[in-house]
Amino acid sequence: IQLLNLLYLQSLDWNSDRSALEQEVKLLDEQLRSILVKSKDLSKWIIPWANRVAKSSEVRVSDYWLNGTGQMEGDTLVSGAYTIDGKMVIDDFLEQIKNTGRYEEILTTILPGFEGDYKKSYLAQWENFAQNFDKGSEKLRGRNEWLTVVNNLSTGRNLYFNALNLVDQQIEPYKDDAELPDWATMVG
Repeated sequence: IQLLNLLYLQSLDWNSDRSALEQEVKLLDEQLRSILVKSKDLSKWIIPWANRVAKSSEVRVSDYWLNGTGQMEGDTLVSGAYTIDGKMVIDDFLEQIKNTGRYEEILTTILPGFEGDYKKSYLAQWENFAQNFDKGSEKLRGRNEWLTVVNNLSTGRNLYFNALNLVDQQIEPYKDDAELPDWATMVG
């Protein structure tokens, strides 16, 4: 995406027709305004977009149970949009829109609902990850795999502590929230 943005900016520099550029800016402005007005629910398009951009930040329970050679029934996934990286992508995008100064009245209407729903979904995904973390033990087959996990419980390779640390890091943006759920206050 960054390369495409860079190419687009370079094409703007190469274009010497000022009126064509002004026309393009006007068209893009109208399109963005239309998108914001028509999509009162930002999450319908911004979350899928952020998932694509932050896909490499996805977290699965099975990622922590690599010692197991068995299969897990229904892996638990935290989508990229609900990680710190995904939140940063969304926040940066919304900040860019705000910085234009052109859509304040629309954003004032739709952002509070989106931010509240996003926070609930963000925390729910991490709660679900924590609640289902132990299902990863389904991957453990045989005594040796269990012993590896048990022997690591008293070391820095303790998967439970590592998972708790990850959850704690990932919910950091909401740690000071007065409405933080009880489970989240206990993680840190």
